[in-house]
Amino acid sequence: GWFAILISGFGYKLMPMFYLSHGYPNRPEKWILSILNAAVLLGAGFSLAGLAKFGAMAGLFLFSIAMAMFSYHARNIKKKKHKPNPGYGIKFSVYLINGVVVVLIAAFFAFLLFPQLAGKAETLWIAGWLYLWGFIGLTILSYLSKIVPFLWWTYKYGSLIGKQKTPLLADLINDKMVRYGLFAIVAALFVLLLGALVQIGWLLSVGGILVALCAIFYMIQISLVFTR
Repeated sequence: GWFAILISGFGYKLMPMFYLSHGYPNRPEKWILSILNAAVLLGAGFSLAGLAKFGAMAGLFLFSIAMAMFSYHARNIKKKKHKPNPGYGIKFSVYLINGVVVVLIAAFFAFLLFPQLAGKAETLWIAGWLYLWGFIGLTILSYLSKIVPFLWWTYKYGSLIGKQKTPLLADLINDKMVRYGLFAIVAALFVLLLGALVQIGWLLSVGGILVALCAIFYMIQISLVFTR
């Protein structure tokens, strides 16, 4: 609940900021955040009442609706853009929202058709990795590719505007390496999840190591901003 609403709140500031979007409707934000809160409270409430399976279905249904609305609203923000290329990190964060909607809908129907899956430890483990790394982790990493250069540029070059030539924000980070890094993490995550799905220990370990190495590679690319 905390992570999902935090990411959604940041998204509503960062997407318009880097797309330079103006004139998009703001009212859906209240509905989306309200439904996200309701999904969390409903799922947690039913779980505490001993109705975990029903709570999971109800919470997942509301969460899917909220994320679908978020995806549609993100598309509207993108339509009102005045900047054609906001950076691959911001583009990737929008792709993630769409991907989360697809996964949530698939999970909802899977639990509807095979309710026994909801109580399995393997299902919860895979869902946890998809949520924490597949959505939260990747969204944070994608935002960092814009936030870190923006803050560093403001600190180092903000006072020099109008006095001397300064680099563009896009010059501080290699957007191509950002794209390679994010896709490498996604590929490594799929290896890890495949290992969990087929229950092969060595494949699971390889996937975990690859996720860590790809994340380190990505953060090195982000840290290179401080050398420019």
